[in-house]
Amino acid sequence: MANNIALVGYTNRTTGLGNINFELYKNLPIKSICSIYTPHGQETWSENQMSIRHTEIEKFDEFLKKYEPDLLLFTESFMIDPSILKKYKIKKVMIMMFESKASHVPIADYYVFPFPFCPFKSRLPIVNMLLPIDTTLFEFRVRKERKFIMIYGTGGLGNRRQIDTVVDLLEMMGLEYIVKSKFQKRFPSDPNELYRDGDILIAVDAYMGYGRHIIEAMACGLPVITQDYFPANFWSDLTIKPKKSYEFHEKWVRTTYHELDRGALETMIKLLMEINISKLSLEARKKARRYSWENNLKHWEDFLNAI
Repeated sequence: MANNIALVGYTNRTTGLGNINFELYKNLPIKSICSIYTPHGQETWSENQMSIRHTEIEKFDEFLKKYEPDLLLFTESFMIDPSILKKYKIKKVMIMMFESKASHVPIADYYVFPFPFCPFKSRLPIVNMLLPIDTTLFEFRVRKERKFIMIYGTGGLGNRRQIDTVVDLLEMMGLEYIVKSKFQKRFPSDPNELYRDGDILIAVDAYMGYGRHIIEAMACGLPVITQDYFPANFWSDLTIKPKKSYEFHEKWVRTTYHELDRGALETMIKLLMEINISKLSLEARKKARRYSWENNLKHWEDFLNAI
């Protein structure tokens, strides 16, 4: 049983991983935090917190000596030389992101794949367990109109090109829309800023690691249109088939790239013109609560207690 859990990773809510880490800290019995430096800034969440850079191996050693954790919890590899861990008897639990090569580095004792099933084969010791959302952090509003919203994320150029395709389509159809960018103001520290406006989120990303923005938007009451591929189709039922799919590789990404079918999106939008948006909004919030920490905390407690 783990009695002294340390969280390792980004400590800000200006990145997807930072938001996930914040919820882990808020909902699990984490005693200390090793905060990894990022240009987007760092926040202090705990009195037992130490800030380091990836290259500061000696400082990481200092953290381990000072707080004496018996379990390290982190999302993706934290890119610190793992040889330092050989000096300590510490269990290591990594939460995997679907497309990230850093999620497959063989340094952990357990790999949490944050869905009820794993769509790929792996020799790693994988545990299938949902990574819940803290719905108390997200402001719910029943959406009633048909103003569409798109959000530029931190994904590849292909994601941004697909938003350009959506904007062109909505203008052709004469529909209202908003485009927000996570790049503005060094990202909003409060993710609610992204989801307050609009009535339907169009999240037709070419690829995604977890789809966190989908379930966050649903927690705020936004119905979400996605492409029909995993993990996007795990969260939302408003899916459209991609035009084509092919393998895609970047430095830290190995995934399948899904090209948007403009005609299929147009058909979906026309369908939504005839549907009660308020009902879809309430259903989105209900589904988000199903995947909340409130309803899934015991699974995590049982897992951590069994280590």
